[in-house]
Amino acid sequence: KKIKYNFFVDRWHRVTYHEGGALCLASTPFSLEHRGAFAVTGSKTYVRIKALHYTEDNLVGLHDLGQSRVTDDNGKDVEVLNVSLDPTMECRPLPCKLRYSVGYADKAIRTYVALLTGQHEFTVAEKFIAQIEPLHCVALMICFHGRPMGCYAASGKTLQVWNDLDRHQQKKMKSERMELRKMEVTISSMARVEGRSCYLILGYKDSRVQIFEERGKGTGKLDSVGWIDDCHPNCDIRPVTGWLSMVLM
Repeated sequence: KKIKYNFFVDRWHRVTYHEGGALCLASTPFSLEHRGAFAVTGSKTYVRIKALHYTEDNLVGLHDLGQSRVTDDNGKDVEVLNVSLDPTMECRPLPCKLRYSVGYADKAIRTYVALLTGQHEFTVAEKFIAQIEPLHCVALMICFHGRPMGCYAASGKTLQVWNDLDRHQQKKMKSERMELRKMEVTISSMARVEGRSCYLILGYKDSRVQIFEERGKGTGKLDSVGWIDDCHPNCDIRPVTGWLSMVLM
């Protein structure tokens, strides 16, 4: 039986372009109350913050709030690999704060708090909070709940759980690694799902998926609760590279 899909072109309200493309993106949930969302996009060598604002029917604003870069000791821009928002962030009226972390090619994860201000001329005052250097390469990264906020970072077969990304600011020292796990197969994708409990889902290069449950919300302590043995049956494509998850309450 053929399934017909209807794509309504007029629902695509606005397109934004910028140099470097959008290689990675993290966004707050869409707010019905405030009819909008904030997004952090990572391009080749910089991070941009965007605000989306809707009326009941139309996108009335796709605002570029500002961008930031990191340079090395030689003054060269450091490549951006991934971005992740503090899960507690949500769309709110300005002025407000947006906290997020960025994984860079110099092996570091840097955490920032951006103060978003303005009504017609938007400005961003970005404050550097902390830095950790977890892996040979920050291939995958996702933040989890908490004040302090923590993050999962993965590269190759290694998963690291870092706690207290604000500790550098508080005590002038680096964050503490809570846990290091060595997997049998290379980790190819990672997602975090919130419901009555919180789950970390890892996709592997051999087509398997492993599901972990957080032992207490925001603790970063993980218990393996199950596997999906083959996500690509009868297919030559092996790595699990993407996720779309849904929580049924």
